[in-house]
Amino acid sequence: MTTQVSKTVIAAAVAAFLSIPVVAQAGEIRVMCYQDGIECDVTAEQAKRFEAANPGTKVVIDVVPYKTIVEQLPVQLAAGQGPDIARVTDLGGLSKYYLDVSAHVKDRAYWESNFGATLPWLRPPRSCRASSTTSTPAPTSSTRSAGASSPPGSPTRPRSPAAA
Repeated sequence: MTTQVSKTVIAAAVAAFLSIPVVAQAGEIRVMCYQDGIECDVTAEQAKRFEAANPGTKVVIDVVPYKTIVEQLPVQLAAGQGPDIARVTDLGGLSKYYLDVSAHVKDRAYWESNFGATLPWLRPPRSCRASSTTSTPAPTSSTRSAGASSPPGSPTRPRSPAAA
């Protein structure tokens, strides 16, 4: 049951992130994804639609083994070198690296009613939210790496260590 719930939450969060109705800045968005079904294939289809709606933006899907998500992703994120988005299983443990996209969610009531039980796992710890640009916790599993000078919720983050 927990595995199904987490897969549902991750799929919904990625779908929400890729369908946020804002114009993306031209550039590259890196997505780290492991696949034990068709999750990365579905993400790639969503990425194509996002690219079509946001000319000049390229979404790169890095399909990696699950072991990479468990062992290497936390290290990359801690070093400020993680991907922009990742399919993860350690929702609470990685939440300090999440970008707060709540300002872009049109229907917060939908998120609360459908994912309310798991939203606390997706919210950055209070210490990380203190300097957030929004006052409401994030309904997301995006792992937009933040680096030391750009806490979760910041509209930008350092890109010097390329997102992997």
